[in-house]
Amino acid sequence: MASPILPSTGLGSGVNINKIVETLVEADTGAKANQIKRQTANNTAMLSGVSSLKGALSAYQAAMKKLNNPDAPAFNAYTATSNNDTSIKATSNNTAVPGSYRVVVDSLATSSKVASQKFVGGATST
Repeated sequence: MASPILPSTGLGSGVNINKIVETLVEADTGAKANQIKRQTANNTAMLSGVSSLKGALSAYQAAMKKLNNPDAPAFNAYTATSNNDTSIKATSNNTAVPGSYRVVVDSLATSSKVASQKFVGGATST
């Protein structure tokens, strides 16, 4: 008579108990492992995005510092205006000093004409 323990454990039936246990454990842990892999990939993508944002913000901050540099102002440009552009034209650059300036014109330039007598030989001179 066969032992009642052998058929219940599958030891005498030829069933590979180890393979069944491995498959069950893998089925149980495989889903969790895939979830961990997906979350790891998601976290890596988020870290990459944050790193890109940090680099862009650093570049923006450096550009803003250049605009506020008192030694070489790139944005502190002043404009020059004139009440009468036909008499005087005003321009400025980034080294202009703020303020109001008055230009007084004492006299205007006049045109003059210089003429001489004709040369005896026409267009040639001797």
